[in-house]
Order: sequence, then structure tokens, then C-alpha cells
Amino acid sequence: MTIRHMIIFRTVCENGYHFTKAAEVLHMTQPAVSLAIKELEQYYGVQLFDRIGRRLQITDAGQHFLQYAIHISDLFSDMETGLRDWNSKGILRIGASITIGSRFFRAM
Repeated sequence: MTIRHMIIFRTVCENGYHFTKAAEVLHMTQPAVSLAIKELEQYYGVQLFDRIGRRLQITDAGQHFLQYAIHISDLFSDMETGLRDWNSKGILRIGASITIGSRFFRAM
């Protein structure tokens, strides 16, 4: 199970539980989205969606997993943004006289 699986699951949920719409948003094929959801269900041993005809309805386990997927994918996105922008943040240098500096700042 990877972050990719969580993002696919989250996208399916955010697009009205439609694999085809999620596939369009993710620039994937519908069978690839279906396979990713199937892999998640097999990995965790729970059904994330009830399949009623051609419609999907999220299960209680799916709702629980969705909360984790949202949290984890948001954290992952924040991490990527922070690391990609790392060099643009610059360095903060603080100057102080010896008296003030020795009292408030430890030697590094």
C-alpha cells in the first residue's frame, strides 16, 4: 500500500464515488483506478465500498480510511512543498553583542 493508493481512494471519494471521474482527474485509466481500490481492499481485508449495481456507496471502514487518507495525503503534500522550497527559504542570521549573546544564545 502506497501514498498513491490513498490519493486514488481520496480522489474517488471526492468525485462522487465514480471511478471514471477520478481516473480523469488523476490522468489514469478507469481500470487502473479500480485495480488500486481492489488492492487496498485486499491489503487491509475490508470492503471500502459497497457495490450496488454500477453504483458505489462508501462503507463505515471506507469512511474511517478516508479520514486517514485525507490526513496522510495532506501531510505528504506539505512535506513535499516544504522540501522543494527548502533553498528558497534562506538562512536566518541573528547578531548580538557578546554580553547579550552569551546570556541568551548558546554556542553552536
